[in-house]
Amino acid sequence: AASADSIRLVMNANFMAETLHCAYRAEADHTFSGMFYGMGMEIPIYNRPGELHYPCQRSDILEPVGASAFSAFSYSQGGFSAGVAWTAPARGIVMAFPFDCISDASVRRTVMQAALDFLLQP
Repeated sequence: AASADSIRLVMNANFMAETLHCAYRAEADHTFSGMFYGMGMEIPIYNRPGELHYPCQRSDILEPVGASAFSAFSYSQGGFSAGVAWTAPARGIVMAFPFDCISDASVRRTVMQAALDFLLQP
């Protein structure tokens, strides 16, 4: 018989694949680089503790699942997927790193606008 923990892992994996169109692959370490890429730009993140912010020192590597899913963000180290977007049955985006850890306010606004533009396309 399957344990409750193994059943939860399968349920989580199914939810991620069926609803968020992604799969967990591994954990990424950002203590050496505070840069992600996505939406045609470099995205600087806080990767060290500070008085006015918390750091993103580790986050998940999320791979796209399904025909309409694609990697929308990547890590500077290794080029692994840091976020997934999809177009069907409806549009969506899931980021593996906290949005509020984007350290540059103008980049944060640009990423939010690009995400909204993508999500609101007919």
